[in-house]
Amino acid sequence: MKNAKKYYELDKSSQELKIYAERTMLEKLKNNKFNSILEIGCGDGHFLENFNNKEVLGIDLDLGMISQAQTDIRNNLLFADILDKKFVKKQKNYFDIVSSNYVFMEMKEKQVQKAFRNIFEILKPKGEFYFIITNPKTREKKFPGYKLVFSDDFDYNKKDLEFKVLLQTKEGNYVDVGIRDYHMPLENYDRLLGKSGFNKIEKTEIKKNLPHSFAVLYSCEKGLVQNLPL
Repeated sequence: MKNAKKYYELDKSSQELKIYAERTMLEKLKNNKFNSILEIGCGDGHFLENFNNKEVLGIDLDLGMISQAQTDIRNNLLFADILDKKFVKKQKNYFDIVSSNYVFMEMKEKQVQKAFRNIFEILKPKGEFYFIITNPKTREKKFPGYKLVFSDDFDYNKKDLEFKVLLQTKEGNYVDVGIRDYHMPLENYDRLLGKSGFNKIEKTEIKKNLPHSFAVLYSCEKGLVQNLPL
């Protein structure tokens, strides 16, 4: 995305949808009482700036995005991977909340499975997990600011179906900025969460003023044990 800004002036519609989805999550989190939060895929840390009275930690695999963070939040951002067991071991049973925005579409099902199990380990007992993904049920629909190009014929029930996310320029053209995601049905996310030990699983469709829901907000609670094996 950083490179795209150098060569193209992008339409802001897709970013506005992302911000709207983040605000939906933020409203849910502000109603909760908690002391600590970990964000996976924190980018420049802008989401965590809403919790300046909490203990916060953000992790990301993009050092360039972390370097763009404001000085007061940068010390709370870390180059780290939720799939790394060494990182998970250091944070075991530590956080009240784990959040993530638009990250798990970047992973295939086996990686999502591993990430969910690691998040279970990181959360305190009855800790809560919130994450947003683009809505798998409406991926064939048209939304402002971007379009998806699938590597094969779209089938909602397929898993690990790769697709490109093309962003729209102000001139109305679509450009490939290197975003590659994977489709997986919502039912698979539900199953992986349950098998990873989460309960009270809820889904909120995020629509804004559009004809179709463009994203889904998941919320769930850490249970007593993981339900192995998958």
